[in-house]
Amino acid sequence: MKDIEQPKTKKTNKGYRSRASDILSIDLKGNAMDSLHRAGKFLYETKNPYKWKWFIIAIHHATYCFMLVALLRTDLSGIWENVPKRRNGLIDLHNRKNRLISFETAFEWIQDSQRMSGYIDSKPFKAQTHHEEAVKYLNDRRNEFVHLKPVTLIRSAQDFAKIEPILEIIEFLVFESRRCNFEDKQQRKIKDDLEKIRNFFKNFKNAK
Repeated sequence: MKDIEQPKTKKTNKGYRSRASDILSIDLKGNAMDSLHRAGKFLYETKNPYKWKWFIIAIHHATYCFMLVALLRTDLSGIWENVPKRRNGLIDLHNRKNRLISFETAFEWIQDSQRMSGYIDSKPFKAQTHHEEAVKYLNDRRNEFVHLKPVTLIRSAQDFAKIEPILEIIEFLVFESRRCNFEDKQQRKIKDDLEKIRNFFKNFKNAK
């Protein structure tokens, strides 16, 4: 019987043998997709009393990353508050003064036709009142969890359904804005994850 090939490992001075799975390699698109996928998984963890906290954090991060993907230009501009550049004119990604735009600013910018231009048929997101309310609610809840003060925070899970319009924003950016350029396989994965979250909220509302 042929031996199964094991992952390549590397010895260290402590005797630990590292594997390829010990290395994290991620980009902006992968970051967005991973957080969206994790958000869906958290919702279905019925025995996890903190699932809503992790869902809020994950879907907020996913939405933020998808907005950055849509705003990012080929010269890596379009997503910065300050843009220090090198002598060759390229953006200095490692300059500490280079700060990414905030979640709120990203939402504002994806509605700007100039910032969302650059590709054939590319277009900005046209936010309606329910989108604006969902973005504010999601950002407020995320900040509560990430920057939790020394108090007992109590929130009704029923209220979290208010963020469902966020899914429409992600859908637009990925499938309609012409700014994200995800591969077909990636688009199918994103569509499946969005549908999984949408189905949860549908069943959640019907169970009231």
